[in-house]
Amino acid sequence: MVNRSTQLLHLVNTSGHFGVPCYAPVPMYEAEVTLPCDSEPASVVSLVTGQAVPFSVSDGALTITVPRLDLFEAIQIKG
Repeated sequence: MVNRSTQLLHLVNTSGHFGVPCYAPVPMYEAEVTLPCDSEPASVVSLVTGQAVPFSVSDGALTITVPRLDLFEAIQIKG
């Protein structure tokens, strides 16, 4: 049996929040997040769109590129 771990990465775009008032967030494009990583994941998928998310692994680090971040994003990383 193969033990595959699953991790979730949650991103929240707070660009529309100014103290008490809250406006629509400004979309962010090509945002990158880098996390420590022991091995290349089997898949990196957006739970918002259902699409695969671009990623690369180098020197023990996983870099995920989020094509567009609106209000929030949830990314599933499967080992």
